[in-house]
Amino acid sequence: MAHFTINTNDDGTISTILKDGVPHTEGVKFEPAWAIVRTYFEVAAGNLNRMASENEPKARRSLGLQAFLMSLTGVEAFTNFFFLLLGRERGDDAIIKAAKKKTPLINRLANLIEISFDQVLVDQEMILKRVRELYQLRNQIVHPRWEPTSMMLAGDVPIIIQELSQNFQSAFEEVTLCREAYQWCLLLVSRVGKAAGNTDSGFTFFWAGVYGLKEEDLLKDLGL
Repeated sequence: MAHFTINTNDDGTISTILKDGVPHTEGVKFEPAWAIVRTYFEVAAGNLNRMASENEPKARRSLGLQAFLMSLTGVEAFTNFFFLLLGRERGDDAIIKAAKKKTPLINRLANLIEISFDQVLVDQEMILKRVRELYQLRNQIVHPRWEPTSMMLAGDVPIIIQELSQNFQSAFEEVTLCREAYQWCLLLVSRVGKAAGNTDSGFTFFWAGVYGLKEEDLLKDLGL
């Protein structure tokens, strides 16, 4: 764990910063771990709010893509941060080791849930299956591949256009898709919180920045 020492002048201004005893000349900003995680969810929520009132398709697509990506990034950040903190709090090296493993997200999540709690999450199989599907779509966005496509306009004189691409990004013009992805991610966070012994919406507010979230409303919106 990195350790910073901040030396100050008599007037309270910073004179030097040391990182592990070595002078640190770059800027540094300290925040609690949960604040980093909730940023992704807050960015997703902000984009969804703007998306709902946006009429121009390409602008909606841009907002939708960002909301979708931030939701899934939030899940990954939550998995990496929460379970590592949980392991440190309990002094449990098995949780710490599992949290640091560079394995596929859903596999790591399932393993962490198994070794961290005495029970599986409510609806765990369904939730992880859906998040896995969303994460696969996320991978398609961040690792795009071009599959050449051609199109023919039929008629007396057919017109063929080659070297096109069927753009999967257009799906993110739909508010419903992006909002449901965000809500599935919130449901996962909420259920992990319950398994860890939290019974109110404070856990989701703490980690995802959503105030007053009621799980029954979330389930209703998802049709569950």
